[in-house]
Amino acid sequence: VTVETDLETRFAVPVRAGQRLDEVYPSLRTWTHPVTGSAELFPEQSSRRFGAHRDGIERPECGEGHCGVDLDGPRGRAIVSVAAGAIVRVERSELGLDGRSGRYVRIEHDDGTLTAYMHMDEVADLRVGDRVTAGQYVGTLGATAVFESAPHLHFSLEVPLRPDQHGDITDTRFVDP
Repeated sequence: VTVETDLETRFAVPVRAGQRLDEVYPSLRTWTHPVTGSAELFPEQSSRRFGAHRDGIERPECGEGHCGVDLDGPRGRAIVSVAAGAIVRVERSELGLDGRSGRYVRIEHDDGTLTAYMHMDEVADLRVGDRVTAGQYVGTLGATAVFESAPHLHFSLEVPLRPDQHGDITDTRFVDP
């Protein structure tokens, strides 16, 4: 069994309207891992996976509340964009706008998908509208607005509900990255 086959068995590509999401959104096929040099491709601990229990988060597509995955790594490790796109939000305050996200960057990729990189200690010198390439540095793994766990990257993926909308939109659906 190859590693790729094993991962596809364990983490099936979601299907929407009868089509695999990586067919609808081609950037999903060629991602760069967001935590540089990481030995962990996916969180092994169930509490760090998509859909794990989180108090106060009510998005039906997120199971019990966790709308992303928490990726491990040492504090200060470089975080990179998983695919080319444009910066649609940069949050530099320690707690983030919601008091939970910390410092983060949100990117709209060329196919319309959106990814977010949260809890960073440092955010690169990026501004809304800047273009990034796959593998481009966006910040460092950290612990901003992390109160009960070790430093980590909260990484999330959203797909637009309406393909004609672009930018820092909220009319989206979270998907297990």
